[in-house]
Amino acid sequence: MKIIEKLNEDYLNNVDFIYIYKHGAKVIEFDMKLWVFYFNGIYFIKGKQKEVIDFLNSLSGNLKFVIHNSSYDQLLKENFNLEPKIIAYQYSYLKKCVTISSEIIIKPIGIEYLSFIKQNYLAPVDHQYLQKRLDANVFVGAFIENKIVGFAGIHDEGTIGFVEVLKNYRRMKIGTALETYLIDRLLKIKEDIYLQVEINNDVSIRFHEKLGFLRGDDIISWYL
Repeated sequence: MKIIEKLNEDYLNNVDFIYIYKHGAKVIEFDMKLWVFYFNGIYFIKGKQKEVIDFLNSLSGNLKFVIHNSSYDQLLKENFNLEPKIIAYQYSYLKKCVTISSEIIIKPIGIEYLSFIKQNYLAPVDHQYLQKRLDANVFVGAFIENKIVGFAGIHDEGTIGFVEVLKNYRRMKIGTALETYLIDRLLKIKEDIYLQVEINNDVSIRFHEKLGFLRGDDIISWYL
């Protein structure tokens, strides 16, 4: 069976593997007990406990991991001095269309907005990484009276993210407008549409489920 066919058997849980595989990930292991893909400096891992532990113990150095259903915090702390930075549910958008807001102007933005995004994005983000994503033309901005009031983009691994709306412009459905614009753009190029929401972010969980995203059962842990 081809790799992509196997991954598609459980699309909601495997969409991150599907996306990175389509975009050039190196397949290190792929059998009944262990999956390991390597993409943009990060090991993506899913498998049986013994096989995952054996693989992690075979590595050394300054490494990064994304692990499905991780129970390896102590091992990763001892071997790599890593702790989970993000623990998230994975959501996919499986509909064939989306309703785009006609009330808010959404348009692509580029590197000229680097300082603005750095200043207003509330989550910590590496400067070089942000610059790289802006150079990749994956960011959009929301504008009211020619003033940018929010933004969103797409991460290296394909997740919709970087969503931020200025405080004075919240509760105006700007976040919805940003994400539906990106969804529509991804639908047009037949791209896998997914994102990850931290497991304790009830507001974001309700928001994305209302938008039509479906959640997988796996819990995704990022060790960076």
